[in-house]
Amino acid sequence: MGSVNTYLIYVMILFAFAAYNQISKFGKVHISFHAADKSVKEGWVKKNAKFAIFDGGLYYILPNRIASIWKRNLFILPYKADHVDLRFDSPFPQDPEEFTYTAGTPSALMALGKEKEIIDYNHANETVSNDKKKGFFERILPFVMIIGLVIIGYLVWKMSSQIQMLGNGQNFIESQLGQLTGK
Repeated sequence: MGSVNTYLIYVMILFAFAAYNQISKFGKVHISFHAADKSVKEGWVKKNAKFAIFDGGLYYILPNRIASIWKRNLFILPYKADHVDLRFDSPFPQDPEEFTYTAGTPSALMALGKEKEIIDYNHANETVSNDKKKGFFERILPFVMIIGLVIIGYLVWKMSSQIQMLGNGQNFIESQLGQLTGK
């Protein structure tokens, strides 16, 4: 009986980690970057980010080119994530409707985009400070959920030992009654 409770606790912890991982991806965009050497690099950026930097190049994130894909957390929970597909030879993401990229050189944009980068950096700092003010409860909710799951697991474990004690008590009473009646 104890091993079933142990597995139950492990499963609850696994689901808690998966839920926390999924909650942490809200408000972010998944990026797949296809490099010149045909490798694929993946990352996450905030949904309101204007650009991403991969391999020394500046790549724009256009809201009209954000598509939705299905991803999985720890091979358990599927969820829908916003996705942008970037290539090394175009500063713009792939158009999800036409599957085309526009031509350009991201290295040249990186060299020219320093002023834009500084403006976007300052804007990002303002949004981070606004996020801190936004909600204390929203930031601690995953931790509260994990603690709640641990408490529920502990209570289930404690209740199973009490049920086992009740079963042992019933067996003892039946044996005593059997001795008294002579059976």
